[in-house]
Amino acid sequence: ALVIGEDNFALSIIVAIEPETLMVPLEDVLEASGTEFIHFGQIIARLEEQDREIEKIVSSPDGRWLASVSKDRRAIVWDLSQPDPFGGPAHNFDQHPFGIWDVEISPDSNLMVTAGIGGYAYLWHLAEENPEDTVVTLLANQETFRVGDLLDAEFSADGAWMAISGDDTDVYLWGLKTDLQRNAPTYIMPHDTARVSSIRFSPDGHWLAAAKQEGVVLLWDLTQESVNTSLILENDNESPVHLEFSPDGRWLAVGGALGRINLWDTSQSPPEKAYGLVEHQRGILDLAFSPDNRWLASGSTDGLIWDLTSLPPEPVEICSNSADSL
Repeated sequence: ALVIGEDNFALSIIVAIEPETLMVPLEDVLEASGTEFIHFGQIIARLEEQDREIEKIVSSPDGRWLASVSKDRRAIVWDLSQPDPFGGPAHNFDQHPFGIWDVEISPDSNLMVTAGIGGYAYLWHLAEENPEDTVVTLLANQETFRVGDLLDAEFSADGAWMAISGDDTDVYLWGLKTDLQRNAPTYIMPHDTARVSSIRFSPDGHWLAAAKQEGVVLLWDLTQESVNTSLILENDNESPVHLEFSPDGRWLAVGGALGRINLWDTSQSPPEKAYGLVEHQRGILDLAFSPDNRWLASGSTDGLIWDLTSLPPEPVEICSNSADSL
């Protein structure tokens, strides 16, 4: 199935190998004011619950939940397991006082985090009958935290951690196996003055990476007792804007604002910069690895696929003009 927005603005692609299997989202959202569900070329429903631009849409790993967030400050959740899943949303959360930038659902599909404007973040227990009654306020722009707008929220694949970052200089980290019924992160990882543009967990839960606009990537080893200590990966004085780990956890791809991609080998101790991929003429808009670890796709005003079976990786051009940019 493919989820798109009105005027053909792509919100997110959801691939279903078989109707009964899990749905996996490829998430990076463009503006839209509504969404359509397309299945095998057929529009089966039009979902128009949001009143303003949709910032992101995700599906849960078990395929049950579909969630969207918007500048209208609402998070809307559909339950795809119901006989008529598009008859109306299962949940319409309006706890945020301002617009919402990001939404993620946990690996076990039970938790959902929303983060947005003004430094507000909430945790929702989707598995409960009335999630509104048990919502956890994670951040609320309190004076104890230097929180600006929150732009990025992530769960680790092993379900042990959750991280949030945004306009300020810190990364906020929660241990999900500890008590979340409190308005405080387990760890706050500060670093200088540059804002955080992207965060990612490695698939094995070993690393948390944060891209800093000052031109470095911070890497925290979550297996160590002192989680607050970070490694600093220099990004050739180019502001990193996108991060992605390969599914096997070996490679960390760092896309820069000027079009360079640095490929770090995290199997080395400490991680080593293995390759610098310089083919794009403008900044990197997105990065994605194939599930078999063979390919790295990079989107800019052109689109490239890199073959990781031949090192150094060789690019294959898939589109070459701004009209086809990824």
